[in-house]
Amino acid sequence: MIRLKDILTERKASESKAFKAVEDNLQHIAYQFAETGARFVGSGYWGRAYQTDAGRILKVTSDPQEVAIASRFKKLSARPHVVGIYDVRPISPVTMPFGSDGREHDVFPRGYYVIHMDAVTPLEKYSEGQLEYIWEDEFLQSAFLRYGETDQQVRDRFEPIAKHHGVEEDFHRLMSQRQKILQDARALGLKRAEAHAGNVGFNRHGNFVFYDMHGSGYNDRPNPNNLGRPVDLTPDDTKYDWTGIMDVV
Repeated sequence: MIRLKDILTERKASESKAFKAVEDNLQHIAYQFAETGARFVGSGYWGRAYQTDAGRILKVTSDPQEVAIASRFKKLSARPHVVGIYDVRPISPVTMPFGSDGREHDVFPRGYYVIHMDAVTPLEKYSEGQLEYIWEDEFLQSAFLRYGETDQQVRDRFEPIAKHHGVEEDFHRLMSQRQKILQDARALGLKRAEAHAGNVGFNRHGNFVFYDMHGSGYNDRPNPNNLGRPVDLTPDDTKYDWTGIMDVV
């Protein structure tokens, strides 16, 4: 949830005090996904990501479009070049009485979700940014994802550039996967412009994967039928201290 005061101060949604409640109860959240050892690895505007002992990611986000996309990707995650998404679940809101009137108030609001997914190294953080440079600034993205270009045409044009930037081995690995990548791009209905370096990368198996697409063709709201059962923020036998959180979430 974005409030006017957050916009005026350029405060990220991921800096909301709601995330303090998430991180205070992070291991309980991870337990509900059969994960352990969740720890913070990064954040964006809408959410924060936590990596588990098994090398998977629990991403907590308040971006409804990202959730809608993730739930759609989940149906296609058996494809080798679509990020593996295991579950997408809402976090149950928490209400409690406080104030002079004793009325129930939201202390943890609706609209937060957990995406359980494979870890991906984005192209923009891969090979010290050299592959990202070729993908975007040298226009490999456009040629690679154009169905009319043959593998040989792409290879002839970009192999010297990859060699010059010291990522020839990575380029060969990418080219060896191209035909199946194109098949999965077609299954996603992907537009070339959507596959920028922040939305593609490599998973732990070395597969090039698409993830986190935000094109105009995707729904803005998640379909409840595509979501898993709600996640409990706190254990039933634990009394959580909401002081300092309940007035600002």
